[in-house]
Amino acid sequence: MAAKSTTQPDKNPPTGEEAESYAQRGAQPLEGPPEGASAVAVTGEEAAPQEYSAEEATMAAAAGAGDAQPSAVPPEQTFGDGGYAAWQNNKRIDGLWCNNANRNSWVHVVGVGWRKLANNSDSAVVALTILGAHAREKNAPVNYSEETGNQIAQIYVW
Repeated sequence: MAAKSTTQPDKNPPTGEEAESYAQRGAQPLEGPPEGASAVAVTGEEAAPQEYSAEEATMAAAAGAGDAQPSAVPPEQTFGDGGYAAWQNNKRIDGLWCNNANRNSWVHVVGVGWRKLANNSDSAVVALTILGAHAREKNAPVNYSEETGNQIAQIYVW
């Protein structure tokens, strides 16, 4: 009788006692939530970030700044699909927030507050979130366009 191949997974999932054993071992999390964490009820409404406390703002301001400088300059203003886009220049991003909802990512702009990142496509949200995270990490100045509904559609990170 030939030995069972170890390179191919089983075609059928485990059943009976074997399935119960997997469920008992794999159904438990490895760690619990952090102390002081609270559960948030799902309300069906879009969640939004909360304002920073003074302590959190101080910690965010302590991040180091990057030293690379591009030479291109973004346009001062543009007009979009019936909405007005205003450029905000030389701002800093000191926080990011998101949750498990689709296309719900926010950045906190110093002196401005929380702004939602454009949610017109998955790739736009991911790209803008990555740029925001980079700007936050390096404490780099950013220029961004604020579109209708105070959503950020473009970001230049310097």
